[in-house]
Amino acid sequence: MSLSRFAFGFRITAGQRRRSARRWLALLAFLVVPSPCSAAAMESAARWLWYPEQAATEGANQWRFFRKVFTLPEAPVAASFTLVADDRFEAFLNGEPVPKVAEERNRYEALPLLRAGENLLAVRVQNVTGPGGVIAALEVTLASGKVARVVTDASWRVSREGPEGWNRNGFDDSAWVAAREIGDAFMSPWYALGYGAEACATPAERQAREERILREEQEEKAALAFLEKAPRSRAKVAYQRGWPVLEVDGRDVPPVLYSPRDLDPNTPQGAALVRQFRDAGIHLYHVVARLDAVWKAPGEYDFAPWDQLLRKILIVDPEARILLGLRLDAPRWWLDAHKEEWVGYATGPAERGQDQIARFEAASMASETWMRDTGEAVRVALRHLERVPWGRRIIGYQPNYGVYCEWHYYGMARDMPDTGPAMTRRFRAWLRETYRNEGALRIAWKDPGARFEDARVPGREERLRAARLIFRDPGGTDRRVIDYYRCHQRVVADCLLAYCRIVKEETKGRALTGAWYGYHFGMGYPPEGWHILLGEILQSPLVDFLTSPYGYHTQARAIGGDGQIRTVMESLRLHGKLHLYEADTRTHLADDRMIQARSPEETIALIRREAGHALIRGSGLWWVDFGAGRNKGWFDHPEVLAEIGRLRALGAQAKEWDGTSASEVALVCDPESMYSLGYPPTLGYRLITGVYTELFRAGAPFDTILLDDLERPGLPDYRVYIFLNCFYLDDAERERITRVVRQKGRTAVWLYGSGFLAPRGAMTEGLEALTGMKMEMVPVQTRLVAEITETRHPLTATLPRTARSTVTVQAAQPLAGALDAANWVNPRSEQTMAKEYEHHSLRKEEDAIVWRFRGKGPSWTDIHCTAPLPACDALGLRVRTLRGPFSFRIDLVDARGIPWSGPRVVVERSAWQTLSFPLADFNLASYAQERAERPQFPIRAIKLVADLQPGTDYALAIGDLLAQKGSVRTEEVATLGDPDLVEGPLFAVTDPKATVLGQIPHAGRRYGVLAERRFDGWTSVVVALPFVSRHFLAALLDQAGVHRYLDDPEDVLLANRSLLLLHTRTGGKKRVRLPGPERLVDLTTGEMLEATDGIVNLELAPASTRLFRRVPR
Repeated sequence: MSLSRFAFGFRITAGQRRRSARRWLALLAFLVVPSPCSAAAMESAARWLWYPEQAATEGANQWRFFRKVFTLPEAPVAASFTLVADDRFEAFLNGEPVPKVAEERNRYEALPLLRAGENLLAVRVQNVTGPGGVIAALEVTLASGKVARVVTDASWRVSREGPEGWNRNGFDDSAWVAAREIGDAFMSPWYALGYGAEACATPAERQAREERILREEQEEKAALAFLEKAPRSRAKVAYQRGWPVLEVDGRDVPPVLYSPRDLDPNTPQGAALVRQFRDAGIHLYHVVARLDAVWKAPGEYDFAPWDQLLRKILIVDPEARILLGLRLDAPRWWLDAHKEEWVGYATGPAERGQDQIARFEAASMASETWMRDTGEAVRVALRHLERVPWGRRIIGYQPNYGVYCEWHYYGMARDMPDTGPAMTRRFRAWLRETYRNEGALRIAWKDPGARFEDARVPGREERLRAARLIFRDPGGTDRRVIDYYRCHQRVVADCLLAYCRIVKEETKGRALTGAWYGYHFGMGYPPEGWHILLGEILQSPLVDFLTSPYGYHTQARAIGGDGQIRTVMESLRLHGKLHLYEADTRTHLADDRMIQARSPEETIALIRREAGHALIRGSGLWWVDFGAGRNKGWFDHPEVLAEIGRLRALGAQAKEWDGTSASEVALVCDPESMYSLGYPPTLGYRLITGVYTELFRAGAPFDTILLDDLERPGLPDYRVYIFLNCFYLDDAERERITRVVRQKGRTAVWLYGSGFLAPRGAMTEGLEALTGMKMEMVPVQTRLVAEITETRHPLTATLPRTARSTVTVQAAQPLAGALDAANWVNPRSEQTMAKEYEHHSLRKEEDAIVWRFRGKGPSWTDIHCTAPLPACDALGLRVRTLRGPFSFRIDLVDARGIPWSGPRVVVERSAWQTLSFPLADFNLASYAQERAERPQFPIRAIKLVADLQPGTDYALAIGDLLAQKGSVRTEEVATLGDPDLVEGPLFAVTDPKATVLGQIPHAGRRYGVLAERRFDGWTSVVVALPFVSRHFLAALLDQAGVHRYLDDPEDVLLANRSLLLLHTRTGGKKRVRLPGPERLVDLTTGEMLEATDGIVNLELAPASTRLFRRVPR
């Protein structure tokens, strides 16, 4: 092994080597060790145990039950029993409680309860909050003088339940699971908190640990002596042949990092996790340092925790370069002293203990006091890090604030920040800067009494209102709310940039700066939580990189998912910024079971997909390890680590190839349009994330770009431009779009609401000018699903057909007890009702059951009727709405307890009407645990599942439930859209020169929402729906002449000029069409795959990812 590896990146002369030989030998004795297959051995045989779950969440305020059966070959004559648990416990030996030894901490009297032969040690432990666990050591001296030792380890059995007899001998625990080992007797947090668990280690184990610590201290001194002479590291972002690289100290490095969260490298386990990634070739690390942990009081700091963390990483990996996250949470003492600087919420006061997406106690981003004090604390911290030797290896800083450090505003989910004094002051200042005089403000707000000095942040009712149903009108009374959102987003961006500026100033431009920012996809939140000023952030020289985790929904994360990047990726590349893909993959080793891999093979399929996705789309990546702080890494498996090493090597090799885009499709995004999208955020999420998700399964690569970058130099030409959420367009943007799309061979696709809004307000003529088709806006709410009327057109011919039934009713029998209030149930607890609803009632009024409610947040709600439904052809429901449109679906629970879901309907009329729900149209519910072909009678429960928008009063009268019989007619129909989405307005094509392909029926009329019109050289396609399927997108790309590599709509394909990735859940035979004379090389096996007539036939294993090099012939 070359000494240069340990030279910290600078040259050492021969004289220096001779003078420092002894120190080098000491350092190498620590560093040159065999590469571990897993984390280092623990330092005690006794282990902290828990049930295999997350104790802090799944095990909070819960009891867990542990058992260990052991045999003593002889009679015991002495015993020492030590037990420590967090938080409460009861211990039993052979069925009897174990008494405590007086005046001895954690010691219990075991000898009187032990016997020769089989013994049982049983413990039940309650975890009140936070981490939980139990550790014990029982040492028994036998009559012969031999010593038997029983410790807590993975041989113990554990259960969530403690049935009768669980703590007695002879109980059958074969159905219990093996306990999960958390760590040894010296693990954090218990060792640092003084729980005394180290007493469970033997004297020899404690001595060995002390010797290790002493040895490491000596080796650390030797290593740091060299680090003090090292020059300061410098890094910059560059693109080479389309690939992103980090130029670090003059060398090109693939931007692949290890990001261990809450790492304690002082433990053998923590050091081993760093060593694993070091040995996989990864020497870049992202770690997060909390400012509130070192900022002790005004002007008082203790940076020892930061110093220790950084120093230890560099000891384990002398080549390490560190990107340091700076978590800017205000310390508790600061918050207590500055309550007037807190975030305020329109829904109520901040509360201690709330989640960050709710009414969290935090400093307002608009607070000048917080900015001043925290800015000074950051400067002090940076000056310290610039002085100390380990600070020389910090190549960048990432200022973090907001929800989960990601620059989302606290309370973003539904608590409507920021109504506090600090933001109110900032909003008034923003209005003065924007309008200059109150006359202009009054005109814009349509309010003759508006004044700068008493303008207030809009409250809950104002934010819930929107003049154009789901859209806010910028030219009307909604302008006040839109203005606040513009101010709100300006505050977030200014705050982020201010801290980046501090980093640049204090490091004299040496360090990179960036943030978790730029999320556009996977954002099921209102504008308060968005990153709307992405375009402006990308233009700032203060920002070098942005990062985001990949999507958290099933179709992004699970096997068969796409691993989608959440930002507008091509725009980052156009602006020369680095994106870092946060791969917080839940491997099979993760204790977080959210969409988790089930085996090492599935883990490899996921990490190969994530790394391939990042590589192909021009992103860097960091592997996030939330297990690091629990001393059990999520990647701590030899095959997984080997794959990570291979993928890193591929990133280094790929820069010699062509990394430019192979896409012929652009998905055009406009974050600023989100100012005008009202509550609830459901439609926006379905449109933006839903269509994005479907595109990954349409068989062709695509790029995502900001509307602002549509004519930016370096942007490729595309065949298809899909305008995703471009609701609000000014004149310059409309002209730019027209110049780009109205060219020969191009197709423009206008999704729901494209161009409807302008600075002067809502404008139907804006739709027409943009799309080239005459259109109308219909101010109604309805199911946004088009019935396909032209089934032979290339765009619709391949859409899947579904069965739809109608019943000609010949007899209708009222359900016995259907109007008895005792048979209607609200399944929610009183606590939930108080938390989630402003009011809710379900009672008999005259001759009807009346259901009234008003919710606090966007959601759904349901009621259950337990009157049995006998065998019939359809369920009849006599209803009328008492307070505006009422959207709901019917779910049934059949005789076996299996749930079924029916179609969604909207009741708009206040007059009584009878709806029929054919039983043939009910499908197995998505939450069903069992499989079945059709519902079995009698139906045990009928559920009405209603949509709920915050701040809206709903009332539905139910006049009867009927078992209907008659003749059933079923037909195959094709539809497009989301059957569960009820919203408005409708946008309909009325142009006689357009070909209408799909219509929405409403109130006796049919509205054309899917239409095509061909012009001289270009094609315009209106899809006035907030969701379109992969099947439609595939047909659209085919018609536009886009090369599609793959037809299977269940598989994910990614490609650039040199690489191609396939990810599959089902596996099987696949046909890949190549656009030219080329072949594929499997980058895992090296196998060369030839194409026949442009087709490569593959056999893919289930739950697998294949990554190929594209090689020209």
